[in-house]
Amino acid sequence: HLVSRFLATGPQRFTGEALADWFERARGRLVEMRCTLDPALANADTNALASERIRWLERKGLIARTDSGWKNLWPQDSPPGWRRPARLVRYFDNALDDHLRSLAPGAELHP
Repeated sequence: HLVSRFLATGPQRFTGEALADWFERARGRLVEMRCTLDPALANADTNALASERIRWLERKGLIARTDSGWKNLWPQDSPPGWRRPARLVRYFDNALDDHLRSLAPGAELHP
């Protein structure tokens, strides 16, 4: 869900360190909002988590390597769905938004 939010609302170009920092900040913000965290996030080394997610995003064609990091290739007009990675991004970003509204009304979580 968080990596989908990052792709949907974050920068067009980023580094692995920037994604790891986003995971750190998001984790802290979710704890502040008293949201229950997935153990994979709660106990994660955010640098390792970012590297893992970057490999998946690259394999699925959602990002591409640049000289200084990564370029976001996710098509902004993707509808939500299950059968294509671009649609998963929209689906998970929407789901995160729904969860935040129900768990912490008025809360924002953006890179």
